[in-house]
Amino acid sequence: MEALAARQYRVVMRVTPAQERLVAHWVDTGYRELNSALRSGEPLTDPVLVRDAASLTGLIARSELPRGTVLYRGALAPTKRGESYTQAKVGAQLVLDAGFASASTSRAVASNFPEPRQGPEHQGEPSRPEIQFELTAAVDGLHALDIDAIRQHVGFDDEGEDEWLLPPNTVIVVQSVTRLPGTYSRKLVKAEIVETPV
Repeated sequence: MEALAARQYRVVMRVTPAQERLVAHWVDTGYRELNSALRSGEPLTDPVLVRDAASLTGLIARSELPRGTVLYRGALAPTKRGESYTQAKVGAQLVLDAGFASASTSRAVASNFPEPRQGPEHQGEPSRPEIQFELTAAVDGLHALDIDAIRQHVGFDDEGEDEWLLPPNTVIVVQSVTRLPGTYSRKLVKAEIVETPV
């Protein structure tokens, strides 16, 4: 029902073949390298990553996130960013992510993402999202890329994940931090999206 309500806003975007390939690559594995670089805090220097970031930002700038849209996003904890959200006070204004942030109009989809972090340094960390964000577009003039609108244009066979892509440094204002219903320790962070820099 959540996804169906969101689809009333869907506008199938016209994209170039290069943009089609970029979105397909992003959905597959491309998000890992680009977001790792953006989250490092260092300026992007790889020309391919610079190009991809600019192209994704350009697509986001063409795609409106209608006021009132509700998006869901899972996050792993503990991380410095995740801990800051669980400890945030109501009214705190925070940056959602230094990288491009995927979210979904489906709470069920968001509850299974992101995938666990890999590597020995992450042993013992949770294998499923410990934080779920419920993000409401609070003002007019916000932007996010409706990935499934492009998937429809490209002709992907599957229905996708009702995914929207928010730009780096999207600003949210925390409304509440509570225990996620039906869980022992998972947190539900409700927040309003107030700025999407493009």
